Amino acid sequence: MNNHHLTLSQIHYLTSKENRLSFLPINLYIKGKQIKISKPLIIYMKWINKDNRLPIKSWCENVEAEAMVQAQNLANHPETFHHIALMPDCHSGYGMPIGGVIACEEAIIPNAVGVDIGCGMWAVKTTEMGGILG
Repeated sequence: MNNHHLTLSQIHYLTSKENRLSFLPINLYIKGKQIKISKPLIIYMKWINKDNRLPIKSWCENVEAEAMVQAQNLANHPETFHHIALMPDCHSGYGMPIGGVIACEEAIIPNAVGVDIGCGMWAVKTTEMGGILG
């Protein structure tokens, strides 16, 4: 089994299929704790909020009020695209929820990376070419 260090947000883009998150057999680190996933695990989307310019899709059942306001602000931002995703570990951040995932067209939103850059993120050397992941 490989030791991959991915955040839930990274896994969303690597493995999401419509309304579910599929976790591959890996060792996952969430908030500094190792979780061994020996067989595929599927977490289904909990809800969709369509009250904003873009829908908010959440895999977190109970989103903190402040994190929800941040998600709504992103859903109404003119440069965000397609939908806003909230991972199961979602909680309020500084401008964008931690565990939030956005896509932008022809724009970069520096605060979307967050002021706690590196929180739960790892740089892992692989043999894969960059284009294969994105």
